[in-house]
Amino acid sequence: MFVNRMALSKSSSTDLSTSHSGAAEKPIRILLVDADPAYLAPNRQRLEQEGYEVHTATDGPSALALATRLGPDLIVLAMVLPGMDGMATLKGLRGQEQTRVTPVIVLSSNTERRLVEGSRELGVVDYLSKRSKSDDPATLSAAVSAWLRSRRVPPPA
Repeated sequence: MFVNRMALSKSSSTDLSTSHSGAAEKPIRILLVDADPAYLAPNRQRLEQEGYEVHTATDGPSALALATRLGPDLIVLAMVLPGMDGMATLKGLRGQEQTRVTPVIVLSSNTERRLVEGSRELGVVDYLSKRSKSDDPATLSAAVSAWLRSRRVPPPA
């Protein structure tokens, strides 16, 4: 699977540090946005098996509403979505106070230069290309782990 890594915005308003005084740690909350169940289901399953709290949306408007309500630590966003494409959704996320700096990883079959560069300008932390359904869960998992390591947060045990 082709992976185009981008050194992008490292800022996040979300505190991902571990909890204090022995209390249970809050799981990393991920919003996974994809209209294709062939990608959505295995990626969700893999991330949940690894201990993440995963919520899903299948279109841009739902993603915006869920992101505002849930306050995810990370958003994984497809570019090809019904109703409102991924770029419009990303712009919408950046236009809301609650999600302005929420880290976003793009996972998309569309790797047109304008989308990759436009995403970079909007601060995505990674842009992954969908090429093989069987490779995507492992690739996405590695990207999420890399994002956590960049913030010195250990992946779930």
